[in-house]
Amino acid sequence: MEINKIVRQNLLTDMALRRVEIFVLHHSIPENTERCVSSILKYTDWPFKLTILDTSYYQRGLLAKIYNKLLEESTCEYVAFVCSDAEFENPWLEKLFKDLISDVHVMCVTPLIIPSVNRSSDLSPYTGIYNISPNELSMSVSLFPKHLILDSNGFDERYYLYGHDSALLNKLNHKGAKFLIDTSVTVRHKVGSTTKRLFTPEELELVKEYNKTI
Repeated sequence: MEINKIVRQNLLTDMALRRVEIFVLHHSIPENTERCVSSILKYTDWPFKLTILDTSYYQRGLLAKIYNKLLEESTCEYVAFVCSDAEFENPWLEKLFKDLISDVHVMCVTPLIIPSVNRSSDLSPYTGIYNISPNELSMSVSLFPKHLILDSNGFDERYYLYGHDSALLNKLNHKGAKFLIDTSVTVRHKVGSTTKRLFTPEELELVKEYNKTI
């Protein structure tokens, strides 16, 4: 073994490895984030970089600005958004990544979210890969080529809390995007658990009314 030769080797870059940067925003429930991160470490089967951002030092609701900052600072070509109250149940990243690069028109891939807030409620695990529309897609766990988001000027920072994700998906849809859901990957998601803890029902109603003005 030529140790000196090995020592002098340069490490492969994130781009060369096609590494995926996984973004997890930690809010106020450590137990949820711990379960989420543990499942990522257990089931991630592709080169990855895990960024866990403590958002407690930011004003609540500025998700679009936070995600844009993370995207701009990322050294990876591909990025995954994972809600801190999501929990993977099986190996996921290699499968979703191969789905993503299978067609140049595919701009986002998601797993089957359980329970679902979109069309995936009509789907069963391990039944195949489906094309879905933007309004049927949940970004609670989602994989993108980073440049597609940046080329679309990122997330719309006028939105407060909600809306920035739907606006981006609709913008990509107008560019001829394909959105896929792969039911061979399943993720449990406690929908709204963090939001309900951080915001009162009255505040959430104000958010909805504000976003309608954009």
